[in-house]
Formats: sequence, structure tokens, C-alpha cells
Amino acid sequence: MTIGQALRKIRQNLDLTQKEMAANIVTRPFYAKVEAGKSRISADKLAAILFEHDVDITYFYQLLRATYTSKQKKIESDLNNKMEQAFNVGKIDEIESCYQEILSQSHSKILKLRAMISVAYLKNKLNQIDPKIKKDLFPGFKIEVQH
Repeated sequence: MTIGQALRKIRQNLDLTQKEMAANIVTRPFYAKVEAGKSRISADKLAAILFEHDVDITYFYQLLRATYTSKQKKIESDLNNKMEQAFNVGKIDEIESCYQEILSQSHSKILKLRAMISVAYLKNKLNQIDPKIKKDLFPGFKIEVQH
């Protein structure tokens, strides 16, 4: 969904006219062009309109996320969500599968580290993580192994 489409959806949900939605922050004709995707609106004006109508900014940006997120970020987000779900239910085989997918499809160093640590944690093998990685993550990071 584009910014204009999201504004239109919110305006219609609020049962406002374009003039009411513009709220004298921008002119109605300009606002109509923004909704139609023919003009761009500044971040300041957009924020002012959203705040004027008590629109939750997080909700607004969620409407835009699919349109403005890169393909690579979508892949990484999907992999991260898949990994988190597997971790939350303790499915080691699924986490390992996610880890392999992350290694082959992701460019995110942090996502790769999270996956590696998740696998090690669930397998109770945190002590086998390369000391250099531990040092890079947290200076002075130590894992105590209980016997």
C-alpha cells in the first residue's frame, strides 16, 4: 500500500472528507493529489495530519511496510519470524533448518549470529561457540558450563 492509499484508507475509516483530513495542514487539492499518488507529501505534513487525527504511527507504517520493504528484507524478516516460532516451541530441527536457510539466503550478520546462538542454546552447546565470536559479540563474554 502506498502512502496515498494508506491515507485514503485511514480517511475512509475515520469517515472524513478530503478537506477534513487535510485539516488546513495542506490544501484539499494537494491532499487529493497525495491520495492519488500524483504528489509527494513531506514527512512534517504527513506527521501533522496523522497526529491531528490521532492515527497511530505504527499502524500507518504497518500499512506501508509491504510496499516499501526490499525483497531481501522481506526474506530476512520471514526467516527471522520462522526462526523465532521454532525457538519459542523448542523445535531444534526446525531451528537448524532455519539456520541453514539464513546462511544461504541472508546478508544479515546479526540474523546469522542469532540463528547460530539459538541452535547452540537449544542443543545446550553454548560453550562450543567460537571464542572469537563470543569476544566480538560481548567483550568479556563468558559461558559457564555446569557439570
